[in-house]
Amino acid sequence: MKIKGIVLILVVAMLLVCFAGCGKESASEPVSSVPSAAANEEDGQNPVMNIIGSYMDRASQRAIMDIQCEGNDGGSVVISWAGSAFEQAVWEFSGTWDEETHSIRYSNCRKAIRTYDESGTMTESVEYENGTGAIFVQDDYTITWQDDQENAGENCVFEFNVIDADAAEG
Repeated sequence: MKIKGIVLILVVAMLLVCFAGCGKESASEPVSSVPSAAANEEDGQNPVMNIIGSYMDRASQRAIMDIQCEGNDGGSVVISWAGSAFEQAVWEFSGTWDEETHSIRYSNCRKAIRTYDESGTMTESVEYENGTGAIFVQDDYTITWQDDQENAGENCVFEFNVIDADAAEG
C-alpha cells in the first residue's frame, strides 16, 4: 500500500506541473514578428537561425537567396541571379546580425559571373570583391537587399521558397 501511495503522489505532482500554465491567456500577448536576439542569447542559438533557408525574388523569380548561420551571431548569404540558361551572377557575403535593424550588414561581398558551356563546364570571372550592403528582414519575413555597389537589389523582395515535396518528386 505504501508504494501505491507514493505512485499516486508522484502522478498528482506530475499532473499539477503539466497543467500549471494552462490558464494563461498567451494569445493576447504581443509577439514580435522577428525573434529577438536576446532570447536567442539565453539558449545559445544564433539569431540568424530564424531566417536560414532559400528565398526567391517575387518579381523576377530568377534571383535566389540562400542564408546559413555562421558562428554565434552571423550569417553567410549567397544570391544567384540567372541571366540566361548559360550565365548567372553570384554575390557571396557574410556579416553579423544587427538586432536593432533586423539585418545582416556586410563589407566582404564578392560578385562573380559564372558562364556554363554546352558540356556544363563553368568559367568564372570576378567583377568585384569587398562590396558593401545589407539584407533586411521585414515584419512579414520577406527580405530586402541593399547592394551599395550597383544597386542590384533595388526592386527585390525575397520570399521564403517553400518546396512542395509532392511537386519535387515529379
